[in-house]
Amino acid sequence: MKIKGKFIAIFGIILLTASFWFLIKTVPLMEMVELFLIHTIIGFIVAFIFLLLLLRFFRPLIELSSFICKNGDKYIFKIVNKSIYHAFDCKFELFLMEPIHHTGGHTNIKITPISLKISNLTFLPRNRVKDHENDPYSQFAHTFFTEEDLAPSLSANGTYLELHINARHGLTGLSHTFKQRFKNEAIIKENSKFCFGNNLGTMSINEAY
Repeated sequence: MKIKGKFIAIFGIILLTASFWFLIKTVPLMEMVELFLIHTIIGFIVAFIFLLLLLRFFRPLIELSSFICKNGDKYIFKIVNKSIYHAFDCKFELFLMEPIHHTGGHTNIKITPISLKISNLTFLPRNRVKDHENDPYSQFAHTFFTEEDLAPSLSANGTYLELHINARHGLTGLSHTFKQRFKNEAIIKENSKFCFGNNLGTMSINEAY
């Protein structure tokens, strides 16, 4: 069996060498170079377009509300999965961004993490219109909160909050980080709750959905 396998391998090498030699003899060298360059360039362009489409349409698509609802001691945030694919390994991070001014007009940012009661979500369901009837709870939307007092931080000059959401696409596994800045107290809606489903707006806590 080993001798037979070696014979097949040797025969294959001889056949490949003969084919290559025949190609050299029948096709001019410059024409071969031109064909090689054309195929290489076309292959590169196709691969580049495929990569752009992959990064554009096959990565997570999460929208973050630009408001913060305040209900008692809770400051609540909302996100919505806008993709037709599930999102996995979602990670939520909230930071206090405080500018530190130096001489010469230079500025640094002091970054202070703010604790969230829920900072991870294993699975965020996809958002497809035909699934809405079977999902009366709109599980593609998710809220989470912190009990740290955010209002004083937003009233300080130049200080703002930044919310980071990192998620992984359910089909390709590609991950992406989404960011939302909250720059002043006007974005805090007292005694409010978020609207239902895809709506990222707010309403009075006493209103019915």
